[in-house]
Amino acid sequence: METIIAIVGFLGAGKTTVLKHIVKHAIGSGWQPYVVLNDYENAHLDAVQLTSYLDSKWIQPLTGSCICCGIMYGLLIKKSYNHKPETIEEIDFDKVIVTEVVEHVDEEDIFILKNNRDTGHWNYGLPLQIGAIEDNLTPTANPITDGRAWETGTYYYGVVYTNLSYNRSTFKYIEFDIKME
Repeated sequence: METIIAIVGFLGAGKTTVLKHIVKHAIGSGWQPYVVLNDYENAHLDAVQLTSYLDSKWIQPLTGSCICCGIMYGLLIKKSYNHKPETIEEIDFDKVIVTEVVEHVDEEDIFILKNNRDTGHWNYGLPLQIGAIEDNLTPTANPITDGRAWETGTYYYGVVYTNLSYNRSTFKYIEFDIKME
């Protein structure tokens, strides 16, 4: 399971200082953090500060946008499909197993980002068991059959987020193996 930490606060509250501390501690503990910075004006400045700890490929600045107004998909994709969408528009739902859908639209304030099925599962959506017969696509789940059927092999787990207000996207994939018994 991936850990997601959100740091929010007013200008000058110390968010970047806390983030640098967390990144140094994570690296010292053997973790590889991926940082998404969201700031109307200064995300690139903060990104430069973090390059002394992280390679720039592990940092994604989003300047001039609000990360709270968009949609994010968690996806499982067989590596053999060679399909790694970079925006939500590029997702081929015939090739992916949706693990979660999280969105935030038309709300003035956001305090907690949670799965849009209103399940109470904070930050990670509904559980999806390997071997499940349907994915977690909303509003209608897709059956996990045919080419998307579970099998032993190498998969990508990816997160694709698109900010709907500014039509900006970010994504991240990791590769792992599934062994069906």
